[in-house]
Amino acid sequence: MAFTPTDYPGLFIWLESDALPVVADGTAQTSWPDASGKGNNFAEATNSPAYKVNHFGSLPGVLFDGTNDFLASAPINLTNWEGMTVYYVFKPIVIPTSTKVLLESSTNYNSNIGAIATAISSDGLYDGGLNVVTVSNYLNWKPAVAGTPNVMTMRMQRSNTRAQVQCIIDGVFLGEYNFDVANISSGRFLGNFAWYLASRAGTSLFANISMGALLAYRKWHNADRRSAVES
Repeated sequence: MAFTPTDYPGLFIWLESDALPVVADGTAQTSWPDASGKGNNFAEATNSPAYKVNHFGSLPGVLFDGTNDFLASAPINLTNWEGMTVYYVFKPIVIPTSTKVLLESSTNYNSNIGAIATAISSDGLYDGGLNVVTVSNYLNWKPAVAGTPNVMTMRMQRSNTRAQVQCIIDGVFLGEYNFDVANISSGRFLGNFAWYLASRAGTSLFANISMGALLAYRKWHNADRRSAVES
């Protein structure tokens, strides 16, 4: 039986480009409805990305120009969440030579503060998050060929004493970060932040990417579940 995102509990964001209404190539994509049933829709009226046909094989993509395009949700409350798994399907249009944000949740334009902060740069893939106060972590991966689709998976869990972030690209485990309580805000996942696609809070570090999907679960997915989603 084919996988569908609602097969697993805890789904709170479900964006898929092939579920968007078919429009002319290059049409402004001012909104991206959330199919999870949680109402976490993304939108941007002015600096919106474009609908592009045949960007993931025969499937469409949402193209962010790397200059000022982004989409943002309303604040999503992460209070008292102990785990999260995020799947992000994208392809770089150009290989970045400086930091470009793929996905962020933030309230203060600082990608080191928030639930998720992930970026690509000439140094590699940056993976941070979990309300960690200071973190500068680069993993040994960066896109080798422009236009090649990638599936990025981030798994996050935390308690009152420890937080853990893992990152997987195209099924390959890249690395893991563990933080002690000294670097973690008290409690579990905290904050009520908007989520931003392809930018740092809609203000800078815009990524020139095409995006195919975003799935987010309020659960830490084990290897079997992760493999089913990624496939």
